[in-house]
Amino acid sequence: MNPASKTKTIVSVIIAILVGLGVIGAVVALGLHNSSPEYRYNAAIKMGDNYYGEDDLKSALERYEMARELCPERLEAYMSLAMYWGNKLDVDELFELYDLAEENLKRSDFKKFEDEFYERMDTIIWNMMKNKKYDKAIKYVEMVSELDEDKAAEFREEYLTDIPWYSVVEEEPSIDDEPAPTEEPEPSEEPEKPLAVGYEVGEQVPDFEFYDANGNRHTISEFRGKAVYINFFTTWCTYCFYELPDMEDVYDKYSDDVVFIMIDLAEGPELGLQYADDYDVTIPIYYVDDWEIDGLSIDAVPLSIVIDGNGVVYGNQLGQASYDWMDDTVNDAIESTK
Repeated sequence: MNPASKTKTIVSVIIAILVGLGVIGAVVALGLHNSSPEYRYNAAIKMGDNYYGEDDLKSALERYEMARELCPERLEAYMSLAMYWGNKLDVDELFELYDLAEENLKRSDFKKFEDEFYERMDTIIWNMMKNKKYDKAIKYVEMVSELDEDKAAEFREEYLTDIPWYSVVEEEPSIDDEPAPTEEPEPSEEPEKPLAVGYEVGEQVPDFEFYDANGNRHTISEFRGKAVYINFFTTWCTYCFYELPDMEDVYDKYSDDVVFIMIDLAEGPELGLQYADDYDVTIPIYYVDDWEIDGLSIDAVPLSIVIDGNGVVYGNQLGQASYDWMDDTVNDAIESTK
């Protein structure tokens, strides 16, 4: 090989080496780029959209969640997840997402997410109203009120006023705490002399009449020997509805030891049975034909009265009763009845 050819060969080898190193560098750089959170974030969003379009919702959710975890400060993943949970009508997940967005997004992006969040809630509440799931519609509006009372007021005006028995309430009811009696009620023994007839703590509840859906007559005295929880209500009363879940929970807890009765005032079984069916009421419902009951002054509902096994009143609550009040008062009546 002559010197010129040798020199040419060496140059070619050097060029080849440099080109190879350049290719290797490009591959390494591309690999590093492909492994960056930004690249993987965009890829996860794109894959999630593809899966969503193919109705592979589980895979779509996994990719959207992956994207949010990779770049928690980026808006797109939150918007995709809001779409997902909104279409699933999953309010609890939407509210959890709201908290995460508020914690991680910058203010301008959070405002965009918030607009999307309320649009999704609007659609969900509309869906509940359309399907006559009024209890859920009310619950979701009240959940919104914890975030934005003005937005909740818009939902109330647009949707809840279409519920026949619902009345828009500007503020929560003011319910006085149960006043502590100056003396402990008499233990569950037949009193030596008759107590005053009424429904104050320590008094004997009057033995009034009411009837069941089949028209059979009943009196309070037929339940002697067991504590009794009496709840007066109407189907149009907003706060009667609000206290139902707590009352059902207490009923489930104590139904073996306590008789629970709901008494519908002046409406009759047709409305009462429909009300029980619409809202999954399991507590037995009875009826009276008007608001005038001997020995009881009923000017408003809900009114709850708890008595022991001898008919002695252990608690009365006008207005929405709390779970704690129900639980504590029922416990007192059970102890007195033992």
